[in-house]
Amino acid sequence: MGPRVKRRRLTDPEDLSDDICQPASRLEKDSWNGFCEIESEPALFNVMLRDFGVKGVKVQEVVSLDEEMMALLNTPVYGLIFLFRWREDNDGKQEATCPDGLWFANQTANNACASVALLNIVNNIPDIDLGENLRSFKEFTMPFTPALRGDAINNFEFVKRIHNSYARKMDILNSDLQLKTEATTRKKGSNGQAAEESDATFHFIAFMPVMGQLWKLDGLERQPRALGECSEDDWLELVKPNLLDRMAAYEEEEIEFSILGLVRDPLHDLINDLAVNVRTLEILNQRAMSLCPSSDTLALDETILGPHPALSLTREDIDAAVIPQETHDDYQTCSDDKLQEYQQMISIRQREIRARIREEQQSHRSDDDSNVTASSVVELLLLCLPFFWMFLCFCFCDLAEILTDLEISILFWFPCFSIKAGPRRY
Repeated sequence: MGPRVKRRRLTDPEDLSDDICQPASRLEKDSWNGFCEIESEPALFNVMLRDFGVKGVKVQEVVSLDEEMMALLNTPVYGLIFLFRWREDNDGKQEATCPDGLWFANQTANNACASVALLNIVNNIPDIDLGENLRSFKEFTMPFTPALRGDAINNFEFVKRIHNSYARKMDILNSDLQLKTEATTRKKGSNGQAAEESDATFHFIAFMPVMGQLWKLDGLERQPRALGECSEDDWLELVKPNLLDRMAAYEEEEIEFSILGLVRDPLHDLINDLAVNVRTLEILNQRAMSLCPSSDTLALDETILGPHPALSLTREDIDAAVIPQETHDDYQTCSDDKLQEYQQMISIRQREIRARIREEQQSHRSDDDSNVTASSVVELLLLCLPFFWMFLCFCFCDLAEILTDLEISILFWFPCFSIKAGPRRY
């Protein structure tokens, strides 16, 4: 028998591997209709919230439901996001319709649960700045049913673009492959069991208090579920048994899960505190100038007396700062000695506020850096796969020839499986 004829490859598998490891281009993301899988990382959710335009809210990981650990969360806690391996839940009765005043959307697209869970919470937090895009979206979809809101999310390019902002080409391939696999499984499943197992993917659901009730907001359920009456002060105690029961059941089956908390972002309040501080110093210095035009308006060195871009303090923030009338009158009538005492005290307080703002700004930058770093590490690991394949070819040349004849490239298939940071065990 003569030597086996090898088929000519039209594409070098190494080129394919390098290509799909790269971040997807803006054109590829815009032309793709899906949602990529999102990791349960607080840093990623924080970046998404900021890109959405939401101010005053951040995401923290809930390490434990113990009272001591929960006390470490910033307050108020607006809602919790629970990540678990989804299965149909019959632990309570769904509402017949979505109550007026409660914004709830169904998840009608694969892998959109992270964005759906975020929107189901932030759209129900009173008195926060959603940003122009989300605010208009909420107002437009408020009369919709949950299913129509889910469809609106799918067609909202602003949300989809941010959701997919860190997607790589392999993530797009994975999502498309998942859809194809699920469709095939449903067709082959004679008793529905195979389809049920295929659907058992990780899923995000939300819990939060709205209108005096604790609500479970699961985008895969038609309507929200009311879990009992509560207040904004005691709702966490009410939700704990629900979560602990779920966690105990999942631990028995060795199913992993994680919890994220949406809390008040201290940076927002600290900037407001700094605006009040600067406005107060302006009033005190104006008073000092009226008493003695040659007086030094700086109570201490490096005291900020106006807008400061590095600290995100604007003129609008300062002008909007509210000083109690009684305090304002005291500043206008106090003695010279008392005036200087006020200046010194408020200048010292400003240094403390500025230090805390810089700490929170560094935390925000760390969120951005951690996302970039995680993506880079994954890409580095994937780029090493061709060398691993070369080693296998050297050790098992017969296997390599078989794979060549079948036109199967491990260099193509290995990167198609995303390396994701899975949910944490408790």
